[in-house]
Amino acid sequence: MVARNTRVRLLIDGKERGFECATTAEKRRLFDQLYGWVRSFKTEDELRAVVRDLAARYHVDPAAFCGELCMTWDEVATLATRWLPSGLTPSIT
Repeated sequence: MVARNTRVRLLIDGKERGFECATTAEKRRLFDQLYGWVRSFKTEDELRAVVRDLAARYHVDPAAFCGELCMTWDEVATLATRWLPSGLTPSIT
């Protein structure tokens, strides 16, 4: 989202905020600031609310993003059988 835009807007503490991020340096600085901010949240609900807001504003489909980057349980099981020492059986519960 930061990489694709020259300005990013979001709600911070209930207030609409805007950030310029046209240059690579501005993008890195903004990413670092936002990363630090979301890492300070006390609950996962706070994090999810920000992610939902940003996804809606910038037309990002989190499910598609995760589907593209995350392994399925079948892929995890296949990987486990290839990397576990012989004689051990992977267990996914």
